[in-house]
Amino acid sequence: MNASIDVRAEATDKISRSTRFYYGFGSVAYGVKDNGFVYFLLFYYNQVLGLPGHLASAAILIALVFDALSDPIVGNLSDRLHSKWGRRHPFMYAAAFPVAFSFYALWNPPELSEGGLFYFLMFNALLVRTFITFYEVPSTALAPELTPNYDERTK
Repeated sequence: MNASIDVRAEATDKISRSTRFYYGFGSVAYGVKDNGFVYFLLFYYNQVLGLPGHLASAAILIALVFDALSDPIVGNLSDRLHSKWGRRHPFMYAAAFPVAFSFYALWNPPELSEGGLFYFLMFNALLVRTFITFYEVPSTALAPELTPNYDERTK
């Protein structure tokens, strides 16, 4: 009997189309960042800007390792936060504009020496990855909080 009550309770926990749309739309930034980093970043800094491949690769690697360390930290912070906007939203709101500015800066470096370009790439790749982490980790953790109904969450 309890199982039927639970099923009925879950059946009423529907997510509106607009909520699904806006939740999914939030992943656009991650997709843009990921495609830029995977397909163009190394090529752009090496072939277009002239940074040697080993330096461009090292800068991207450093940012990637830092990202691996920051993901669980941000997840833990968003799990423990209590605010009037909830646990996840403050991180997501705080990351929106900084990620846009740092992504723009990453693709528009000033005239720098080889060493300067290496540090510029490393610093801005770190910023972009960190701000994406501040959005994407809480956003991913938000999905199960939208509804307890598995079928609704996976639509």
